[in-house]
Amino acid sequence: MPASALGTANPLMNPFPVLASGSRWVLPAGNSLGAGILDAQGFTYYPRNYSPTWEQRYSIGIQRELRATTA
Repeated sequence: MPASALGTANPLMNPFPVLASGSRWVLPAGNSLGAGILDAQGFTYYPRNYSPTWEQRYSIGIQRELRATTA
């Protein structure tokens, strides 16, 4: 493969390819999308007095030593 074709075959060789606009950078949308910029995005609310649930685990076990004559 010729060295001139390496950039097209391997995207890691050229991580910022030239876009159709002639630029190498995708500019942020900023406020050009208006007030609808947050449409179709989820909304998450965390109350200030949030505390995780309380969890308790208990375990009990009984062991007994067998005599040497047992077995």
